[in-house]
Amino acid sequence: MMLKRFVLLIDDDPVLIYIVEQQFKKQLPCDELLSFQSADEALDYLSNPLSTLPDLILLDINMPDKNGWDFLEIINDGSWDTTRVPKVAILSSSVDPLDHTKSEKFSNVVSFLTKPLNLDTLKTILNNSTTEEISQPLS
Repeated sequence: MMLKRFVLLIDDDPVLIYIVEQQFKKQLPCDELLSFQSADEALDYLSNPLSTLPDLILLDINMPDKNGWDFLEIINDGSWDTTRVPKVAILSSSVDPLDHTKSEKFSNVVSFLTKPLNLDTLKTILNNSTTEEISQPLS
């Protein structure tokens, strides 16, 4: 029996969101994807104790208003309910090694994925995230 996994996508690009949603429907039909175009919308969702906590968040770094780094700072600042700090895979077009290094300071960042999203890699991360710790390297 396969576990149903829940992924949250936070990205300001509606085209990327559409593509990922279509890929999910075709390749991960048993899983659920919820998308937000801003970090604030995702924070509102996650701060509600009645909201389902995702198994994994796919987080874009470069977004207007609050970017991915701001989002990570907020959910890791110590004031956030630690039982509601989800695992995060950064999804970015950045190839800057400093971004990889910066992501390592957040214990809940489990992977740094480059766009376009490779669903085989995502499947591996999801399979690991629903068992124990994700052992996917950041670099």
